[in-house]
Amino acid sequence: MKLLASILSAIAIAFPSTAFAQVTGYKGNDGYFHIRGLEPNKTYPINLGGMPLIRVGVANSCGILRISSSKAFKESDRFEVRDEKKAETYGFENKNLPIIEAPRCNGQPTTKRELWKDSKGAVFISGLTPSGAQTIRLLTSNPTRNLRANLCGMISLKLDANPAKALILDGNAYPTTGQASRGIYCRRNTLYVSIPAPVAVTPVSETEWKTQNPPSFAGGITLIQRDGIQWIEIKTQGNGGPGYGGGGNGNGGVTVQSPSPPNGSSFCKVGASQLLVTGLTSGTNYYVATPEDDVYSEAIATNNQAIFNDIDYTDTWEDKSAEIELGKNPNRQFIKTLANLSLIQPCQ
Repeated sequence: MKLLASILSAIAIAFPSTAFAQVTGYKGNDGYFHIRGLEPNKTYPINLGGMPLIRVGVANSCGILRISSSKAFKESDRFEVRDEKKAETYGFENKNLPIIEAPRCNGQPTTKRELWKDSKGAVFISGLTPSGAQTIRLLTSNPTRNLRANLCGMISLKLDANPAKALILDGNAYPTTGQASRGIYCRRNTLYVSIPAPVAVTPVSETEWKTQNPPSFAGGITLIQRDGIQWIEIKTQGNGGPGYGGGGNGNGGVTVQSPSPPNGSSFCKVGASQLLVTGLTSGTNYYVATPEDDVYSEAIATNNQAIFNDIDYTDTWEDKSAEIELGKNPNRQFIKTLANLSLIQPCQ
């Protein structure tokens, strides 16, 4: 570090720590992300955008896991639960879950995988390994690091092999995915800036960044979704990346599907009330709708496909089976008309 400082001091310009008032981000080629222009010695909460909040839990002797939080879960929250013994990961949304008061466990394991929540908002999943360890990933919440600015008004965070996609501070998101450049460093209360000057990272609003980077499920996991009165499981494509693996056998007493459209089509009917559309852009929010929005459903594409819920295939328009269109949000950009609802073929 002393050698690095000596080298940089020969090719850097020194500024007093009070010279900068504008908050600016830099991705240094030293493996750190720096934000300067802050108040010296003040502690700042840094939200690690794009990283899930990870917790550990244990299913009870009936194979039921309870997930709770000091803050109420939102309808849009997405969860992944990894059953460590089965080496299987399950993904689901906190959406339209039935409210059921969890029965007292009598020690008899349940193999049927279902989702529900209680009147206090806690979420439950059954069909896991009895008394087994579970890793819970809340995709829609991010961990926070409290970092103290140094005497130069700068904070630095080491970027690991799987870093946060953005550092979020005071309503601004600083993307970490850009190209690294020569950095900045603080020595004896003096800020040194390399020559040529490092490339500043332009922040965007936190709201805009989260809209452009919605959380998506990993590949190679099993999605649990409600279809009418039953639960179905859909295997996503891919290997899930770091920390994920295949494996696990047995389906917990529910139907396991890996649906795909018939040859020549990019969409198909799943169960009685779902629609699968392929060929989409992962991470993008799409909608499907019939005239006057008698049927309207939104979904975020994962692995280039999306499943839309609550599709009424009996809906009509002008005494005929209604056409359903595909579009992109948030501005409801029409893409194309898919087909009349009655003509949509079941998935294979």
